[in-house]
Amino acid sequence: MAHEGKEHARAAHNEDESRAVGVIAHHVAVNQDWIMSRIKAMVDDKPTPPVDFTEINARHATEHAHATRAEVLALLRESKPRLGKEIRAIPDDQLDKERQLPTGTMTVQQRIERVLIGHMKSHQASIEATIG
Repeated sequence: MAHEGKEHARAAHNEDESRAVGVIAHHVAVNQDWIMSRIKAMVDDKPTPPVDFTEINARHATEHAHATRAEVLALLRESKPRLGKEIRAIPDDQLDKERQLPTGTMTVQQRIERVLIGHMKSHQASIEATIG
């Protein structure tokens, strides 16, 4: 999203190939809260029902096909302090709490690192590859 006018270029990274860069960046911005809610549910021993990511991502791409750089940056700026606060609020003794997931067993710490942070990093690579 660094370059104005690149929002609608197509990204080159697996599923991202069919989505415009603006859509992918918007997807990352709005899903951070959802991912964090699932991490908090894990800490609180609440269920995290399985979801169909293909369907969710397709619906998001349709609904936000014209996401703009300004919109994405506003979402990211708004969520950054809140997410940081929520992560810091997790007690250290809860970071080793495990849950069995479709992808295997993960701790709270692993979900923060691999899912919350990893989700951003994986899409960042495809966005950067597209916009140079």
